[in-house]
Amino acid sequence: MIFDPDVDTVKKGPWLIFSMVLFFGMFGPTEIPYYWFGYFVVLGLCFGAVIFLVGGCESYLVFVVAMFLSVFGVLCFFLSSMLYFFVSNIFGSGLRALVVALSPMLLVSAMVVSAMASKSKIFKFDIVGNKVANRTHKREGSKYLGLVIAILTLLSGGLLKTIGPFYSGLVVTVAATLGCTAIVFYFRHTIRGLRTLRIQEQYTSTPYTFMQIEKIREARRRWWMGRLFKWIASLHKSPV
Repeated sequence: MIFDPDVDTVKKGPWLIFSMVLFFGMFGPTEIPYYWFGYFVVLGLCFGAVIFLVGGCESYLVFVVAMFLSVFGVLCFFLSSMLYFFVSNIFGSGLRALVVALSPMLLVSAMVVSAMASKSKIFKFDIVGNKVANRTHKREGSKYLGLVIAILTLLSGGLLKTIGPFYSGLVVTVAATLGCTAIVFYFRHTIRGLRTLRIQEQYTSTPYTFMQIEKIREARRRWWMGRLFKWIASLHKSPV
């Protein structure tokens, strides 16, 4: 789970997001000038981030925030790309279609900012020394996400028969955007907790790390990505 990383999450999570960027980026608005150049630049930056997150990152906040924002960033980009396709077929390609297509990214971003800026009476984290774990039950999050996916699947199947593939795709894209905002709302207390952890970190000057940091360090000694990060880091050390 993103908010409670274990060895498996640290090893596979960043690679999963990299795969999402690689795949969903192919469905972007390719008619925009220099789109493919930007696509490959983003891929290169993502690969560098994967090396850091898998091989060397020990900051709980850096890892969790990077993973969370990346997941929703990729999903919102895909939804915006799909919406741009549908809207451009109605209004034509141009500024109007681009502005409308940005609405999924803007809506979900507004929800995330609102969650981080507001205060919460519920703190869903356990802190032991400088180690952090999240109290959110994995099964609850999985059931909620599964429910959203099931509703979207049923909705798309029914609409496909009723109004055709084009408009059903448009409606499902809008519904998926609302589903993303619902998931952000569901995790609002956890998102606010991340902001609280950041404030505490600044006051104590002690960076928070993973609850299973010992197991993660041991695993990184065996991973080729961990050895690669260690070698790259050694190149930047100042000579004695």
